[in-house]
Amino acid sequence: MVNFTVTNEVGTRVVGLVSSNLYFTVAKLIPGSNGSPSKWQNYINTESSAAKGYPRGNRENSGSLVDNGDGTYTYTFKTDITDPAQTCPATTTPCKDADGNLLDLSYNASLTHRIVVQTSRPLPFSSGIYTFRPADGATSGIPTRDIVSNDKCNTCHNQLVVHGERVDTRYCVTCHNPGSTGKGQTGLVAGPQTVDFKVLVHKIHQGEELPSTLNADGAGTPGDYGIFGYSGTLASFASVVFPDMTLGSTGDTRNCIKCHDGTLSAPNATADGDSWKNNPSRAACATCHDDVYFTHPGGEQADDASCASSTCHGPAAPNFSVAAVHSFPTQVKALAAKYQIVINSVTNNVNTTKDSAPVGSTMTVNFSVVDPTNGNAKLDIKALPEFTNSNSRLALAFGYSALVNSVARKDFNNTGSGGSATRVGQPITVNLYNSSTCNNCATNAVEDATTALTYNVDLGNYLIPGAVAGPGVATSWPVPAGATGTGRVIMYGRTRHDIVPFSNKPAVGQNVPTNNAIRDVMI
Repeated sequence: MVNFTVTNEVGTRVVGLVSSNLYFTVAKLIPGSNGSPSKWQNYINTESSAAKGYPRGNRENSGSLVDNGDGTYTYTFKTDITDPAQTCPATTTPCKDADGNLLDLSYNASLTHRIVVQTSRPLPFSSGIYTFRPADGATSGIPTRDIVSNDKCNTCHNQLVVHGERVDTRYCVTCHNPGSTGKGQTGLVAGPQTVDFKVLVHKIHQGEELPSTLNADGAGTPGDYGIFGYSGTLASFASVVFPDMTLGSTGDTRNCIKCHDGTLSAPNATADGDSWKNNPSRAACATCHDDVYFTHPGGEQADDASCASSTCHGPAAPNFSVAAVHSFPTQVKALAAKYQIVINSVTNNVNTTKDSAPVGSTMTVNFSVVDPTNGNAKLDIKALPEFTNSNSRLALAFGYSALVNSVARKDFNNTGSGGSATRVGQPITVNLYNSSTCNNCATNAVEDATTALTYNVDLGNYLIPGAVAGPGVATSWPVPAGATGTGRVIMYGRTRHDIVPFSNKPAVGQNVPTNNAIRDVMI
């Protein structure tokens, strides 16, 4: 039996709800053994419609609901969770997971339990979560398994809604755990497959990078990863690309903390958010590395405790800890934090008595590159190898609005910027600094007319004179005739670094984006 209150978005209690407006579920948290992680197991199960003979977690609303008339309610479950005959459907007896292991559906009041109350259409989607220990009613100081928060998901998904009404990951795991089986396809093979949350989420986000998708039969044949829905149609995730942009492009799932992080100071941290590195398991690791044969050169491992040892993949492992082998994006983020472009000033050399820029108008930009991790110390970028590599770049873009038929426009149209047929309307772009232009640039306070970039040693500032055309800069940087209103200067770039992914591996060349700068200026 569960007592609960329903309020709307302003805190007013909602009365008059009936059973069809709500759903209920209850699950227990089974402790791990032999190094394996804990796992949720639902007490309310039904036969999987896609994988006949296998159970999957479920919800109910066919019990007794009492409306107390004041926005409070009492629901008594129809399922007797102490009766194995009710927790395991007759059509799936004995209840087993996708690998054939017997499910533990026994009631144990000493374990952590979770009850979820979910609103249903036509009500707004919401879930009430109550995690507790039945033996003593404790809600704190009990074992937990809170790996990822809704807010983490919603940094990309905005508002994660699955199955039409599920909006809370704490609810998802009560059904999506190792005890639930559906029908899916991995590689070229379709059949009963776990719909455990960690498996689903990892494989979906790995998408087109899954080994089983890239090379399903070991001979280069592409495969698929997907789940068959209630309609019997395969929902394919083989073309999904992980959206994290840490490395400047999508697809790299090594940035584990994008989704789960247990660091207390981290945004949207969860109590068990560091399990990915502190408690690795074959079940979790094999979701992305789904071509790994765990009888590997390190020897066959009989349990997760061996895999997570201090000599293999545990937190203290010297070479191959989970955190170390997934650290590449973290290293890139740390490097990117060291370079911030600052536009100190933009000097308008335009004849301001005109309504728009006359022919020959120019602007001059004074900027610095600073290190925010070192008190914003100004950097002599012409003396730094990460800026003088052939893959490095520093560029300026200038966006503006030009008169059209003598009429001023409010938006940026960049008319007359000189863009090609495939780049119509693009801002003016000037490559300011790379190995071909500035390897031999003088680092002094005197403007060098042969370059488009000079450095003031005392101030740590650079000047980009608009009328100067230097090596590697095709033309001067004039303000196009007819430009009017407010212009926008954008400066951006990238550095080049040799990064060691982890111990015993050679360095990898990687472009690292700088933190860009924007400055508006009246034309």
